[in-house]
Formats: sequence, structure tokens, C-alpha cells
Amino acid sequence: MSKIAGLGEIREGILERDPLDDSLHLRCLDSEGRQAVVRIQDLLGEYVGHPVRLTVAYTAALEAAERLQSPEGLRAIGFEDLSKAGG
Repeated sequence: MSKIAGLGEIREGILERDPLDDSLHLRCLDSEGRQAVVRIQDLLGEYVGHPVRLTVAYTAALEAAERLQSPEGLRAIGFEDLSKAGG
């Protein structure tokens, strides 16, 4: 995942905790598809002082929402729907 001009960025990966210093890291793919590890503090540092919206979601829940999509478009989905679908 990478930056989206004028918006920010969307990152997807595995959240890990470094046992040496207890910092959080995101193991993800870089813009060229290679494995990368990004420190959460470094990732968010660019946005300090700016209003932001931080959304954290389980990938499985987002994939479940995609499976619930009908040919007419995405129907209203509640949290219960996502839990039943594996989210």
C-alpha cells in the first residue's frame, strides 16, 4: 500500500510488537511488492499537528463485507453481520 495524493495513505499488514523496546510495527508490502516493516510512530509522525482520521480494522472483517456485497451494490451491513461472516 502507498500514499494517496491529497488524502494520506492506506496501509495493510500484520501488526507486531518489538519485544526489545515494546514499539509497534506494521509488516506490510512496500510500493514495489517487497516485504517491509514500518514503525507505527514513523508512519504517523508525518501527520503530527494535522487533524486526521485513524481507522483500524481487521482485514478479515473488510473481506467479509466484500463477500456480503450484492450485484446491486453493498447493502447495509451491521457489526453482527461481520461477526457472523468471520470478521
